[in-house]
Amino acid sequence: MELVYLVNGNGSGGGGSGGGGGDGSRSAGYPLVKAVVTDGAVGLQDRSVTRVELKNSDPVRINFPPRTAGVARDFLLRLVITADSVPEVTFAVPTGETFSFEERDDGTFACVTGVNVFAFTETDDGLFVVNRKLVSIVQEVAFDPNGGEVDQPKGDFILGAKYGRLPVPTRTGYTFLRWLTEDGVEVEATDTVKTSVTRLVAEWETYVDKYAPAICLAGGLVFTTDGDGKWTLDADSERGEVARSGAVGDSQRSSLFTEFDGAGTLSFWWKVSSESGYDKATLFVDGVAKATASGEQAWRKWSIVVSGSGRHRAEWRYQKDGSVAKGGDCVWLDDVAWEAS
Repeated sequence: MELVYLVNGNGSGGGGSGGGGGDGSRSAGYPLVKAVVTDGAVGLQDRSVTRVELKNSDPVRINFPPRTAGVARDFLLRLVITADSVPEVTFAVPTGETFSFEERDDGTFACVTGVNVFAFTETDDGLFVVNRKLVSIVQEVAFDPNGGEVDQPKGDFILGAKYGRLPVPTRTGYTFLRWLTEDGVEVEATDTVKTSVTRLVAEWETYVDKYAPAICLAGGLVFTTDGDGKWTLDADSERGEVARSGAVGDSQRSSLFTEFDGAGTLSFWWKVSSESGYDKATLFVDGVAKATASGEQAWRKWSIVVSGSGRHRAEWRYQKDGSVAKGGDCVWLDDVAWEAS
């Protein structure tokens, strides 16, 4: 992103605007000078367009040259920020001089993107410090599902803030692992948004169902897990290896899914240990609750009749309310079978 400012000394300079590098009538004929930051500082040249590229987020000091008697002062500064975050910029003016930034009608300073807002603070020794405000400095990120599907192909994020949430893609027969930059660096929701990251690519691995061999001896079903906590396998004194809902906190859930076709009967055994009446185990079929249990419930067999043609989706969900944890705080599941009618 490029930020363009017109700086005037003692009110003698002209006004400027973003994008084109200032008012054409005032900047016409000005040479373009590329200045390099050295030891954290860079000097301006009078009556020229000084271009400074900021490649990292280290603080930068912009030094104004001493005033020459009888010569009009007019500085045109172009900051090209290629760093992953906007650095702090300090302006140092010779003793006895002042300078101002030309503002737009809306009170913001000119900049190419049109959405960056900066706060300028004058210190006791005459320095001006630029501090970025975290308001709509937007970075668009594209999500490449890499053979899968994603509900959100693009997203807008605030530079310098955390992503907060990243979409979860789906792909039949695969497990989503993580989002990677084009350079192969993992990006998580807790990471900071950077200017260098404009595209994320999904990484997958072939899905291996570890649940079916333990809880579906009859075969024919494939199980997947989702939610705030993933289901695991557990050893039960009565039934041997069983599935157990994942560890979750208040107001969170843990789900195990399977799918089947047509009408028939879905049977299973489950055991629950939770806060009675509040933290619940529920079986949903096509999004409709078909069985619910909470409190201390021993192993019990359930048989649910499913009608209708087409594909059906079953979900065993453990859902917590907003407070309190009791017992095992989970549901165990075993011996799942689907018998088509």
